[in-house]
Amino acid sequence: MPNLKKGTAQLDVKIVSSNASNTPRNVLFNIDIKSNGKIVAQGEVKTIIPANTNKHIVKWAYHLPKSKVNLWHFDFPNLYESTVTLSENKEILHTNSDRFGIRKLEINSLELLLNGESIRPVGFNVVPEDRFTGNTLPIERIKEDVDLMKSLGANMARLSHVNLPKEYIDYLDEKGIMIFEEVGLWGGKDVLVDPEHPKPKEWLQRIIENNYNHPAVIGWSVGNELGMASKNPKVDAYIKGAIEMAEKLDPNRIAVSVSNSANNSPKEATMYADLAMLNGYQNWGGKKADGTWKNHKKPIFMSEFGYELNSEDPSLGDVPAEKILNQLRNKEYVLGASLWTFNDYRSTYHGKDGWKTPPSQNRAWGGIVTSFRDKKKGFYSVQKEFSPIKNLTVSNINTAERHAKVTIQPREKLDIPANILRGYKVQYTLFDSDFKPVETKTENIKTIFPGDDTFDVFLEWSAKDNLSMIEVSFLDPQGYKVYTDVVKFQVPKQPVITFANTANNGIRVFSKSKDAEAYYVRYEKDGLIFNTKKTTNNFIDIEDKKIKQGDVWQYQLIAVNNKGESVPSEVKELIKDEDELPPIVWNTKHTENGVFIAYSVNPYDYLYEVLYGTSPNKYNQKLTTKVKGVLNIPNIKKGIPIYYKMRVIKQWGIC
Repeated sequence: MPNLKKGTAQLDVKIVSSNASNTPRNVLFNIDIKSNGKIVAQGEVKTIIPANTNKHIVKWAYHLPKSKVNLWHFDFPNLYESTVTLSENKEILHTNSDRFGIRKLEINSLELLLNGESIRPVGFNVVPEDRFTGNTLPIERIKEDVDLMKSLGANMARLSHVNLPKEYIDYLDEKGIMIFEEVGLWGGKDVLVDPEHPKPKEWLQRIIENNYNHPAVIGWSVGNELGMASKNPKVDAYIKGAIEMAEKLDPNRIAVSVSNSANNSPKEATMYADLAMLNGYQNWGGKKADGTWKNHKKPIFMSEFGYELNSEDPSLGDVPAEKILNQLRNKEYVLGASLWTFNDYRSTYHGKDGWKTPPSQNRAWGGIVTSFRDKKKGFYSVQKEFSPIKNLTVSNINTAERHAKVTIQPREKLDIPANILRGYKVQYTLFDSDFKPVETKTENIKTIFPGDDTFDVFLEWSAKDNLSMIEVSFLDPQGYKVYTDVVKFQVPKQPVITFANTANNGIRVFSKSKDAEAYYVRYEKDGLIFNTKKTTNNFIDIEDKKIKQGDVWQYQLIAVNNKGESVPSEVKELIKDEDELPPIVWNTKHTENGVFIAYSVNPYDYLYEVLYGTSPNKYNQKLTTKVKGVLNIPNIKKGIPIYYKMRVIKQWGIC
């Protein structure tokens, strides 16, 4: 625990050992504390472990001087390593190492303080699920998700309903996202929501003991949405007792119960916690937050906020983050918020309109990345709202004289998020006509405090020939791009329709170019002209009932970026025919010993058929499946190319 006034820290080491032999053991514990690979503290403890002892405890304390204290912070996740060596008669019997951080998190009236400074954090809920490995996440997926969340400005959340593996929390320690670990109870009618039941107590004790050293873990949740006593008379007694137990086992962390009913009554069990953890999916700032404050007069962290399901289509899947957060901002008692959810995940839950999982089983409940971690439209909406600065704009661009201006607008004091920003930078990159980076520079930014005035940063560069665009990013101290503005210098070149599917229910055209940010299709017949909506996908479906089977229509593709629109592509005449449109292939992933394909699903699909091979135009293998959303072609080792085509078999025939 740090002494913030003196800059020192008190280290307390608790060593638990056992002795299964029939004789007492006279042993020595050597303790080494390292920071950045260098020893900063050492000590030893001599003890006798009695015979047949399961739990023998010794303690060691050390006062760490100011010169050796590096506090853990979500922007500066400094870690120490503690190594304890057990020896007997100078023979080493066992060695154990673990990492920890030095930090202080506390609630002071309506402020959440990290190392003595007010923070107003944001974050995400994650459903630990992977369409390739299920609920067992490989370390590559863990790191990818945490890195994506950091690039979105995440720094605090009740991250998951289920307890996360050590490898996951280790990476949160390394990168700086604060979390609450939760006892796996959901809903007040669960028979385990009972103060006399031993199982939740065992879970809570194990969670605390297993995760005690993780600086990323800032609190313990005793359950999720356990409800009111009207549904379970034992719920209040359970929450009260569990919070008291957590505070006794770990007095240095916050103990909470995540609620969706704190706004209903002042007698709801949030009264037993120091922080109201609140879930809400409508009336976020009014009925939910204001009602909870009226009932409990406690600071609030929106542990879940969201709306209805969005789309699994990356171009359409969006979240009304600005609308929701604007209801929560500028309320002193609302400290921060966490979106449900970061990722789409597999589910068969049906639900009412607005909450129904689509036939693909990819549940897009607020998800801003797909199951394959493709960024959806909502990714960029949330990144803007979660950014540590309110705005960043690039102006006064002069490519001839090679300079530009960046204007940075800090957050207000009661904004969400709103934190002191130290060690941030502006990075800017110039790209040539092939969109390859040719020059990158960075500018250090002064410390920014919430409520500071808008200020400018001036950019200069050397590159001058055939430049296509400039990308300007706001970097956090770890190098994550938490806000980015891209300015193209020319409108897109004339695009080309590279391929088209014709069917009885629509037309699908394909294209992709580096200078475009979106596309739309113009289609016409007999002087009547229509436009599709813009999309960021590399394909566009035209499903217009005015287009009749057998009629010839003319189609042109237009590419769009921030500079304007391209010249339309050359006209392509297409005719609806008797076919069915094939599934949309969203993504393909080659694993160590197989290939996964993500694809769209229609309620009328019966079977999916993939023809594939390892040479171009040689499809000598076939796989047929009823699996929805993602299929696996086995026994294709990583590094071996695969060529495939896919179709759907409907109840009435073949696509």
